[in-house]
Amino acid sequence: MARWQEDWKTIYQTDTEWLRIRTNGTEPTLEVAQEVGTYEDENGDECPTFDVYRFDIERFKLVADPEDYKTTYLVPDAYTRNWPHRLSSYEEWFAHDLESVAHSIGENPLVVAEWFTSDDPHVRAGAYMAVAGYHGLANFDGDPLHLTKDELDKRWS
Repeated sequence: MARWQEDWKTIYQTDTEWLRIRTNGTEPTLEVAQEVGTYEDENGDECPTFDVYRFDIERFKLVADPEDYKTTYLVPDAYTRNWPHRLSSYEEWFAHDLESVAHSIGENPLVVAEWFTSDDPHVRAGAYMAVAGYHGLANFDGDPLHLTKDELDKRWS
């Protein structure tokens, strides 16, 4: 185990996703591996290469607009009404599209929004994956790691 991995605990791991959290319960982080090509190894065999996208699984909350109670915004969990700008300026970039995201996975938009408010990082990871499936992983990490299969296996072991 690499030294940097000692401070982390795995919540779940699949062939393409790894959700982990620091042992102190902070910084839930999702890595998603996407096969992007191949390379020839020392034996002449074709082996896959991957882009590994990393993003924080932040928690949000739903806050009603004080001027229009029919409008609700998905904002950082730390938000308080004494922050200096209008509530709408703190809304997450993908929040305005949650209806389209939800429909793309056959879910109710309010349910998807509520996933982002969950205490459970696994539930929040599902929300992020729904948005990433709709908008693309690069919208969460514009500089993914480029790894061989062996490098990915070592990282995720």
